[in-house]
Amino acid sequence: MRDKKIEVDATLREIPAYTLGEVPIFRWEHRLDDFQTGELNRHWHSEFLFGLVTEGTLDYYYNPTSSHASHATLEKGDGVFVNSGVLHGCRQVTEGSRLFTFGMTPTFFSSPVFGKLYQNIIVPITHCPVRGAFFPGASPENRPLLRLFAQFEKLSPRQEDYELHTFELVFRIWRTILKQVDWKAPAGTAAMPRQGQLIALSEMVKFIQEHYRESICVDDIAKAAGVSRRECFRCFKELRGESPTVFLTQYRLSIAATQLATTGLPISAIAENCGFESSGYFSRLFKARYGKTPREFRK
Repeated sequence: MRDKKIEVDATLREIPAYTLGEVPIFRWEHRLDDFQTGELNRHWHSEFLFGLVTEGTLDYYYNPTSSHASHATLEKGDGVFVNSGVLHGCRQVTEGSRLFTFGMTPTFFSSPVFGKLYQNIIVPITHCPVRGAFFPGASPENRPLLRLFAQFEKLSPRQEDYELHTFELVFRIWRTILKQVDWKAPAGTAAMPRQGQLIALSEMVKFIQEHYRESICVDDIAKAAGVSRRECFRCFKELRGESPTVFLTQYRLSIAATQLATTGLPISAIAENCGFESSGYFSRLFKARYGKTPREFRK
């Protein structure tokens, strides 16, 4: 039954469907057969992500809307790391594929117990240009790290000293990955403060959601987050894969569709309520999006 999907908000940020429990680390076993079209849809989250393919073959990607997008076909035993705040997703190539993931927020390391680890190592990683890394199991240099991933997958909260084993593995994994990944920028890549972009995007999306009824433009949207028009376009393109004008139009249309289905308001009133200049223009856009005119959609 393929009816599952990763729930996301308007910025494509994952709405967590898990609880962290006593140890602030998430872990999840994804059976791709359970997801729509066998795919983990595009999303991001503030947690670092580590993944291990435990069955089958996947097409995995991260940072898909950038000119430096990364993609790989991962087979059983291959692994992946995705940095905090980076868009990612995958689809199965072979039926029955499974992906084990685990991770933690950067602030996991912010306790005074860890000294300057958070400030000196973790914060620079969240702001470095490296979006992620793939670890093919066929490469001997990757096997020590992948064995640690596999050990983490076998951990059970019911086993004795679970917390101690968890923390031990987390630090061994980080120690290994810090040595193995080249954290410098690829040629032609500029450092990108992702968290700043994500905050700006959230503010711009919130502005659109609060003012979609009004005659707003890109300059208004950019001003809401205190960024330039150019940066506004860049945030939407890199984090959502679309322009701010496209997002605004699609958001208006989704509100209109809800009003058509749940109210008896005239179509002209709905068009005006959702910020469209005329009923005719609204109807053309609506049919292009939903394949039906507003009147046909309402029947």
